[in-house]
Order: sequence, then C-alpha cells, then structure tokens
Amino acid sequence: MRKYFLIFLFSFFTLFAAHSLYKTYPLWLLPSFDQGTAREIQKISEVVGITNAYYVDSLDLDKTVTSGIQGMLESLDPHSHYFSPREGQANDESFDGKYQGVGIQYDVIDGKINVITVIPNAPAERVGVQSGDHIVEIDGKSVIGIDPADVPKRLKGPKGTTVKIGVERSGFDELLYFTLERDEIPIFTINTFFMANDSTGYVWVNRFASTTSEELENAMITMERNGMKQLVLDLRSNGGGFLKEAVKMVAKFIPGHKLVVYTKGRLPETDNEYYTDDFGPTHTRDIPLILLINEASASASEIVSGALQDYDRALIVGQHSFGKGLVQNEFELNDGARLRLTVSKYYTPSGRLIQRPYKDKSIQDYYKDAYDSTSAVYDSTKRPKYHTSAGRVVYGGGGISPDVPVKLTTISLEPKLTQKLYGKRIFYEFAADYVNRHKAIKDDLEEFLTNFYLTRAEWQRFKKRAAEADISATDRQWRHDKAFLANRIKAEIARNIWSSKAYWRVILEYDNQLDRALALFEKAREFTQAAKRAPEKSD
Repeated sequence: MRKYFLIFLFSFFTLFAAHSLYKTYPLWLLPSFDQGTAREIQKISEVVGITNAYYVDSLDLDKTVTSGIQGMLESLDPHSHYFSPREGQANDESFDGKYQGVGIQYDVIDGKINVITVIPNAPAERVGVQSGDHIVEIDGKSVIGIDPADVPKRLKGPKGTTVKIGVERSGFDELLYFTLERDEIPIFTINTFFMANDSTGYVWVNRFASTTSEELENAMITMERNGMKQLVLDLRSNGGGFLKEAVKMVAKFIPGHKLVVYTKGRLPETDNEYYTDDFGPTHTRDIPLILLINEASASASEIVSGALQDYDRALIVGQHSFGKGLVQNEFELNDGARLRLTVSKYYTPSGRLIQRPYKDKSIQDYYKDAYDSTSAVYDSTKRPKYHTSAGRVVYGGGGISPDVPVKLTTISLEPKLTQKLYGKRIFYEFAADYVNRHKAIKDDLEEFLTNFYLTRAEWQRFKKRAAEADISATDRQWRHDKAFLANRIKAEIARNIWSSKAYWRVILEYDNQLDRALALFEKAREFTQAAKRAPEKSD
C-alpha cells in the first residue's frame, strides 16, 4: 500500500521547486486597485492589527501573516505560492545550475556532518576530502550537534574565500584538517547517462535548469562517439523547471519552426506561443526515441513529452504523468519575499490542457489523486480526444498518458523494513565499511558493474549491522526483499567509490520500466517513420 503522506511531501517539494513558466514583476508595475479591492485589503489590515493588539498570547507576526498568505493562495490553486526571501534564494540556486561553496553532498547524522558524495573537481575533492568523512570542526569551532539548516551558512560563501574543516576518518586516530578555497560548484541536472547496449544511449534528467540543454547535448555527443543510434530519455520524477530548457530539449528532436506549447490566461498578455526555433538553431537528431515518464513527471517534463507525443516523434512509456499545467508569474515584494501566482494554463500543440482538475479538492487530495490509478483522469472514456500529427488518438483532461503503460514493479516488497534501513543509515554505513575492507575494487567501475555480487557472508554482515541498530525483521522478510536490498547495497558501494552517477547506474539495473523500454525500439522506429510521413500543418 502506498504511503500517500510521504508521496505528498515529495511531490510538493518537487513542484514547489519547479518554477516552470514565470516572469518577475516589480510592485510598481502593478495596476491600481479599484474601491472594492481597496476595501478588502483594508479589512485584512484591520484583522491583522486587532489580532496583534488583543490576541490572548503573544504573536510571531511574521509567521502569522505568512500563514494567512499561504492559506489564501491555497484556496486559489495548488501551485500559487509565497516564498520567504531565504526560500527564494535557495530555490534560485537549484535552478541557476551553480552555487558557490566547497562541493560536497552531505547529511547530518548523530550530530555530525557526514560527507555522502564529493563533487568531481570541486574544492573538497581537490584537497582530498572523501565520501565517508565526518566533518566535526569548521574554522576551529566544533560543529557536533549542528542544526542541519545551519550547515550551508558555514560551508557556502563567496568564490575565493576559504574555510578550514576538521574531519574524522575511519582508520585515523586524530582529526584531519583541510583548508578549502570556495569556488563555483555546478549543480548537474542529469543524474547519469551511459550506453545501455552497443547502440542504445540512456539519459536521466532530474529537472530543467539553466544548464540542462548543454548537459544533454554533451551527453549525447559522448554517447554518439560510443555508437549511439537510439535513445531512452528518462523524465521520471522530473518535477519541471525552466520553460526555455524544455523548448530547447524538444528542438533537439523536432526540426524547423514547430509549436511546442502555448499558454492562455485571463489577461491577453499572458497568452503566448513557444516554437522550436525560439532560442536559436540547434543540432536536431532523427534517431528513434523513447521517453520514460511516471506520476511525478510534471510541468516542463509534460511540455516535452506532450509535444513529442503530439508530433509522433517519441514513444512514451511508463505511467500517467502528474498533470501540472498552470503557469506562474513571480512578483517580488518589498522585503525580498516573492509571490508566485498562477496567471495562465498551458496546452500541448494538439490543444490538450495538461493541468489536472483541482477545484473543490483539498491540497492533500489533489496530490493523492496523482498517484491513484483509479482516478477518473485515467479513464479514457471520460476524457476529451485529440489527434497527433499522424492521426493517432491521444487524450486530454490532465497529464500525459503513455503510449505503452508500464507499472513500476521493481520496488521494495517490504517498504517498512527498507525505510528503517535508510532511516538508520545502514546502507551508507555498510558500504563505507565494505569499501574500507575491499580496497582493490576501486580500480574499474565497468568491472564492478558486471561482476559484483553480494556474497552470503556479506549479506549476513549487513543483517547483523541492522540488528545492532535495533532493526528487527523475520527471515521471510529478508528473503522477500533480498533482490531489492542487494541492489541498493551495490548502489551505495558504487557511490562511495565513484560518484552519484555510478549510484544511479546501479539503481537502474533493477528497473522493469527501463527493461521494457529497451525492448520497444522497433515500435519507436515506427513512430519515427510516421512522424516523417505526417502532413505538414500550418502553425
């Protein structure tokens, strides 16, 4: 049974971060208010003033006003949102494609900053910081017990400035000290890419940021040099991002001047059309293409999958997408906070509205419905019909329906056990210990991917570590989920030695949706030929 609450939190973060279509407007450009609007604003001001003056307990006025703003926006639609100045800055960093810092991915466990991954060629790697190190001092002061929210304040900073860290490392009795000169750190939007076989490339894009088009182009060039003749483009759990990058991605596979997406709103200035050549020329490829999507593919991901489906340019495989088709414009407030307000809706080239229905639903039910395969949005008999360039029927009414539905089945069969193992960092700690005891495997990633297997003795060692952390499970539970758990152990070992890209590559070894996609290229080639034969339509 799915844990809807956890899914809701994941989806909310994904879409909260995915500012897909917006412009920033200063307040002085806003229209003047009519008398009716002014009266309602005055009413809000009076309520805030009276509450602040007379409420029985003392108030955190900023928190109270923020809650009121958020409540008002939630009553409008699920995607209008208010950002504090700090939230807005952090959100920008994740989509700008870079930040200034030391270049580590970390987690705070038992009060210590544990280094999960060191970003290649970043300051931390250049001085010898390693995965598995525990940062316990920063600039001569202990950070044991640090609030996770305070870590970025201590490690990030302007390019060229320095920070000194003290780390605990397995096998060393004393702290190791490193002085790191902060630099610009790229935030990659491609989890991994590789050749799935002699002719098939695979790319997994996790969001659409300012560097996505460039990253994808570099990945495809690399794979073409290695013999790529067809491609799986994975947009699963991609919550969106910059519209420009989505249009540029479509342009890599559809030549000429083709409509990618259009928007319609209440005000004429919110109506726009976006074409494949809007952002300059690009290298277009006509190779067979398969797109993977799921219920967490949203916004810009749906622009890409919707356009490629409408032009019969790609075979869409997986699960029904999220259905996020509202366009937000961003208004910066006087204190640096931001209001991201829905001003229009977007449509695929065939006229399909991607946004799922949200009226008369709580925000919890709205997110829950995205993961409910019995929802009416999935019933084709109740959805409006549209046609692709080649005449195929596709459906509107919310989200993108795959051409070949494939449910993900290679998941944990004992999710409660898995959550406990992740929650107590058993995978991470076991991998760090394993690598420390098997230093010879650090030489060759390809050899590791092909030949590594978890021995019976190591499996027992993993279970023993779990038991020592007070995680109990029956022999049946361990047997039931061994294939999944063994894959995650292998993935964590790969991340510890190489990188997050190696981690994701191992994860994908146990993925029935990808396996199915790799078997469907004959059908994808038929789509490619159909797209070439389809009659040209005027825009």
